[in-house]
Amino acid sequence: MVDIKCMITSEPQEGTRVVLKQTSGKGTYFMGDGDVCFLCGNCNFILAKNVSEEQIQHQFHTPEGLGLVLQCPYCEKFNELIPLI
Repeated sequence: MVDIKCMITSEPQEGTRVVLKQTSGKGTYFMGDGDVCFLCGNCNFILAKNVSEEQIQHQFHTPEGLGLVLQCPYCEKFNELIPLI
């Protein structure tokens, strides 16, 4: 199992990145059967658990070419996923 700490960033301007926020609950965004966990760069909350490189590659680039930012549901900091390649 590999734990990767995400890079904290400021809230992206609208239209520059895909930003996921949770409106209720405090759960992990993605779960899979891989060997990588992405942690909040501020509080170490598990944002993505047991994901594979393929799952993350799919999330990094949307059809619009934008990257992915996850707001931590625990500390509310914005986390930029770090590419595995």
